[in-house]
Amino acid sequence: MIFINSINVFYKSFEEITERRKLPFLVGGTGLYLNSILSSYKLKPVDFNTPRAKELNELDLSTLRNILVARSDSLHNTTDLTDKKRIIKAILIAEAERSKDEFQQSISSLTIGVRLPREQIKKRITERLKYRLQNGMIDEVNGLLKKGVTHDKLQFFGLEYKFISEHLKGELNYNDMFQKLNSAIHNFAKRQMTWFRKMEREGIEINWIEGPNVNEAEKIIFEKMES
Repeated sequence: MIFINSINVFYKSFEEITERRKLPFLVGGTGLYLNSILSSYKLKPVDFNTPRAKELNELDLSTLRNILVARSDSLHNTTDLTDKKRIIKAILIAEAERSKDEFQQSISSLTIGVRLPREQIKKRITERLKYRLQNGMIDEVNGLLKKGVTHDKLQFFGLEYKFISEHLKGELNYNDMFQKLNSAIHNFAKRQMTWFRKMEREGIEINWIEGPNVNEAEKIIFEKMES
């Protein structure tokens, strides 16, 4: 539901910006999110508290995996195959109708991607994680818990929240939490590049620049405007 709402927010913002005769920029987001915008996906809201959900909850992990693999054309998240709650949600989503939205505005876009050497990406990820953990990330999660957010809910907020939650519960010491979280973020970054390559195979043109090169980005923009 959060994902669908974020897409709706994008289209509302896009409309408001273009009505002011300004040029919208969409920056960041996962491959799935960007693809949903550029390909005008229609994502149907899914109710996770239906009789079907209860029916699936009675099945064992192996059976659920088989159902998910049969229902889903592709699995972008391998966690879907290791966590029962995620498998059930993934099945319900896969079973819901998913198609192009005839009423959704088609976006004509210029897509620019920033590419860095793999080793540099890995170094940046690790340095950024160390900085975030040392500058309030753990306190943020503690604050959420004090406000009533459960550990179970934190599992679905993102990788950082999941592993920090396990650390605060005493299931992981700090070093193990850092190592597992760092590895998970590296794997996530690799999957994102796989997703971007999938987008290109499906016909979305991504103009890659080497690093945060503003001059190269400007050159691409002007060339596309003149063509």
